[in-house]
Amino acid sequence: MPSLSRSLEQALHRTIRLATQRHHEYATLEHLLLSLIDDGDAAQVMRACNVDLDTLRASVTKYIDEDLATLTIQDEEDAKPTTGFQRVVQRAVLHVQNSGRDEVTGANVLVSLYSERDADAVYFLQEQQMSRQDAVNYMSHGIAKRADMSQPKPPRPKAPALPDELAPPDYAESLRSLIERWCDQRHLRALCLILPVYLAMSGLTDSWQDLHDALKSTRALGQEAFTAGDWDAVNELIRGAERIIYLR
Repeated sequence: MPSLSRSLEQALHRTIRLATQRHHEYATLEHLLLSLIDDGDAAQVMRACNVDLDTLRASVTKYIDEDLATLTIQDEEDAKPTTGFQRVVQRAVLHVQNSGRDEVTGANVLVSLYSERDADAVYFLQEQQMSRQDAVNYMSHGIAKRADMSQPKPPRPKAPALPDELAPPDYAESLRSLIERWCDQRHLRALCLILPVYLAMSGLTDSWQDLHDALKSTRALGQEAFTAGDWDAVNELIRGAERIIYLR
């Protein structure tokens, strides 16, 4: 499990504090965005995407103080993160984990915000002409909308090729997509069965049988949560694992 960067930990604590100081019952994605403006990693990405941080701060602060006034309560308890807030952080952790890195930063959380398409926090970023792709271009390739911040990165070295009979045909990508859909829909019982084994796939050849077994268990236990597309995807993945096991 990747760890949160020190800066991100501070940003998350700051988010709760921002909401609590205003006596808001919940810490929302807008509180989170306001806090990320002061996170070094997230702020660097926003600047590279040509965001005026002072203007963004003023817009988000005004929204929180005026439009979120209905969240005010009399209790002195700390604000609680909304489910959207929790989804954004969980999704950022999952994406970092899938990419094989070991630290989640504010920049990862910033990108994860865009999956909450109806959130006002996303609207404020789009109002500044910043898209998710702009952020990804900078984080992955060093390509900034501000020319003075572009930092082209060398291509990542390719992993050694596997023998044809061991190469999973779009298998990992299909599983990643399926996991993300479950995570978004909060079908966590099924997700928990798959995710640990998927992460063990760095060993590839030793973990196919375990992955196959976990997929079959997931198919049995998570059946009610599946859409028709998810059901087809699980069966396709099981068949793929069987082909690899039998061909080894």
